[in-house]
Amino acid sequence: METKTKSIVDDIILATIGAMFMTRERAEQIFEDYIERWEEQKGSRAMIVEDLINRSKEAHEKVEKALSESMKDIVSKLSLARSEDIEKIKKDLKRIEGKLDKLSVKER
Repeated sequence: METKTKSIVDDIILATIGAMFMTRERAEQIFEDYIERWEEQKGSRAMIVEDLINRSKEAHEKVEKALSESMKDIVSKLSLARSEDIEKIKKDLKRIEGKLDKLSVKER
């Protein structure tokens, strides 16, 4: 179990580093695009800033979604109990305890 956990942690770290580099490369490309557009449209600074903000939000959402999906996949591989699983076990235990109580009353 320990090596499985270490492997999953390694995967998380590598995915995070990959996302950071992907984001950096994308940011550099966007910056280069803006430099070119700035030269062409020096008078439309507000439009360029607005577009940069929108692209930044889109990139952030994409990275967040990718990380979320990766985390869900990693957590599912850990075989952790969900709150629904624990509640079901609690209900089952109460049901079993009730049956055991009835059996102990009958034996007396």
